[in-house]
Amino acid sequence: MADAAAGAKKTWSEQHRRLVTDARYGHVYNNLCERFYSRCDFWLNVLQTGAGSTVLVAAATVLFGDNKGAIPPVLTAITGSALSLLAMAGMFWQPAVRAERHRIASAAFLDLHGRAWSMKTEQLARELADTQKLAPLGPRGLELPAFNRNVVALGFPPEKMTRWERFLDAVS
Repeated sequence: MADAAAGAKKTWSEQHRRLVTDARYGHVYNNLCERFYSRCDFWLNVLQTGAGSTVLVAAATVLFGDNKGAIPPVLTAITGSALSLLAMAGMFWQPAVRAERHRIASAAFLDLHGRAWSMKTEQLARELADTQKLAPLGPRGLELPAFNRNVVALGFPPEKMTRWERFLDAVS
């Protein structure tokens, strides 16, 4: 009799399975957001470096050389303006900071997902709600791609995405 009880599989409620899926969704969504913001930060830095190099070459040409073959002043002004706009965008948007916040949230959801099957449903619901409260908001356009990655992992067909969602998914 004891052997039969020990070998019996524990059955999980529908609510518990949904909570586990929500924890996995939180991990996938925040992982996509982290990658999106990291890539935005990378390209913002590449553009700033390119614009800054152009302004530096123009300034060096004016200061140390003759003006033959110099970068036209209009291009220098445009590049300098672009550099300041890119710097302002990076300062206000802070994609690297956002990426780090999503990385931390993704790890928290992944940890919860790993422990979920050993928890009681009520405890899992509480911890999931607490983790969701602490998670940062990301682009809404990454919600459906994250959902689709979950349903495909479970063996279901993905939902149709808009062009914007497909673009954000590709960038991420």
